[in-house]
Amino acid sequence: MFKNIILMSLILMLFTTSSTNTVASQLSETERGKYKQVIAVHGLQIIEEIPDGITPIEVSSPEELDALLQRIKDDLRNSISTVSEATEDKPREEPDILNVNYIDVNRNCSVALGGITNPHFNTYGRIRVGVAQSSWRWIESANARVGLSGITSGVNLSDTWTQVDISSNNASVDISGGGTLNYYILIPEYFVVASHPISCSLNYSVY
Repeated sequence: MFKNIILMSLILMLFTTSSTNTVASQLSETERGKYKQVIAVHGLQIIEEIPDGITPIEVSSPEELDALLQRIKDDLRNSISTVSEATEDKPREEPDILNVNYIDVNRNCSVALGGITNPHFNTYGRIRVGVAQSSWRWIESANARVGLSGITSGVNLSDTWTQVDISSNNASVDISGGGTLNYYILIPEYFVVASHPISCSLNYSVY
């Protein structure tokens, strides 16, 4: 009886070890080679961990990875930047001898990024407009920021930049912003990241 117990224990250990090895070796050499080929073709970077707060996009085959990356590239290539209508905040009264008021104008441009969840990249402009004698306007100052909106699972933005150019007569302003989109993807054995530049620009004129 005791010998039978020992024999059953050994069989169970062998079965458990075999199962563990099978789980650990999720990819065959052929699949691993296919993944490496896709990674090389698309210029992906292999990483050991992803930033906090990012839920990676999961794929289960080299073909699925290739299709996802091609879709992202196609969507970005075909994306169109749209510019919102300018909206004005309530005038902020700052009386002086010229009876000047100031209005904050908000405007943004947006690019649909496609992929699985179709998030948007945005450049937000905030323009301070001076108003005198009811009709005379000029751009006092302007600032910009960038960000992502929508469902952004698996994507973040890095290396961001903005640029603001007010015309010499203070009648118009060009605002642009951009950065690097990073798509974090989980394949069976490690993480990879696909990075693409992104930007959009807008203009505002007081007349």
